[in-house]
Amino acid sequence: MAQITKRKRLSIDKIRAVHKCTELTNRGLPKQKEAALSVLAQHREFDHITQKVQSCTRKRPCNNKWCTTCSNPRKRRSKRHLKSDRRLTQNACNGTSTALGALSSNYQVRGGQRMVEPFVGLPLILLHCITINLALVALDGSLCDEIERIKRRLRKALNRLTPGHIARGKFDMVLKTIDGLTFDIPEEELDRTALKSHIAGQRCGMLHIHFVLFDPWMSSEEIRKVLVAEFPGRKRVCVRAPYQDIKHDDGTVTHGVQGFLEYASLEKVEIDFGMDSAQAVIEFARLDETWSRRNRNFSTGKRPDDINTIVDTDRVKELEAQRFRKRIKKNWKTLSYAEQFIHIWMTDPKGCLETVKTRTFARIIDDFPDILLSYMSNSSPPPDFETPIKKGANWIVSSGLYGKLVSQPSD
Repeated sequence: MAQITKRKRLSIDKIRAVHKCTELTNRGLPKQKEAALSVLAQHREFDHITQKVQSCTRKRPCNNKWCTTCSNPRKRRSKRHLKSDRRLTQNACNGTSTALGALSSNYQVRGGQRMVEPFVGLPLILLHCITINLALVALDGSLCDEIERIKRRLRKALNRLTPGHIARGKFDMVLKTIDGLTFDIPEEELDRTALKSHIAGQRCGMLHIHFVLFDPWMSSEEIRKVLVAEFPGRKRVCVRAPYQDIKHDDGTVTHGVQGFLEYASLEKVEIDFGMDSAQAVIEFARLDETWSRRNRNFSTGKRPDDINTIVDTDRVKELEAQRFRKRIKKNWKTLSYAEQFIHIWMTDPKGCLETVKTRTFARIIDDFPDILLSYMSNSSPPPDFETPIKKGANWIVSSGLYGKLVSQPSD
């Protein structure tokens, strides 16, 4: 008789802990913050956070990052709208507001509205959405002190760009494990923060920044080289083009430069550490207490009164042509032969014409004997007509009504 093994029953506390960790990791952003707030409510050191969230009302929002109402980006009052008498400007940055027309009461949308002002009307080809993984901070460290050091390094790198550049963005922090990083960071930076990469599962704060950069001359590849020189490491710097603004049927507007800046102002709380998620919430909240919302802002450069003094239309056309060729090169294999020929002809018409002539002439010379034989075999000459053609060491004689081929050895 097979031995029956008894299953170990989970205690009520264990079941509650598993349920709490599931809420912290596998649900949407508002539900995650609601579960995280319940964890903070169990510790007296975070009473100022829970009391502020509990006092939040519709007329007096708390604008706290832990509040499930104020930090919900899907709220109707947080959506951007475009007035009926206005149209979106294609290939340029657009500034939009909420339905009320003034600055939004939501801190996320309000941050995007304020930061997008210097870029309104500028060509999208001169704007770049940049994300940089800056540094790792120990759990007992200070984000405020680290921010001051990082700002000096970031301004040092941006000073190598074209004069007249403008940058607006925000810093952010998430918890990561040392062995779970998706980017490379030099060992000397790990040693400076007293973090050891060989300790598996060690958590730390990963400080990064999202910002929009305007440069009147340099391309995205050149900008990336400048930033990588200051912040070396694989997958550490990301420079991409901004999306076009999208207007929906209900009048709301998404994406665009302002959408990226609103994402930078989101102040996400990302916790995904399995059964240690509850403890990770406490560690995140303690580290988050070492800086304020004012420390998170980053800005450099000022927009002139006349943007024509800093925007060169010829350079804009040149950069757009470069990006178009780069996109065609990336998707070259998906194009048909006719589409490829059109792009080759537009890029180098003289070289294309010479190539066509050379290949066509060579193909005619190579296929001439076969074409001639095919023609003669399908012709209808008189019965006594014979035409010898020499091919190799044999004479091929075409005769008969339907071109009967007879091979005769040459003399």
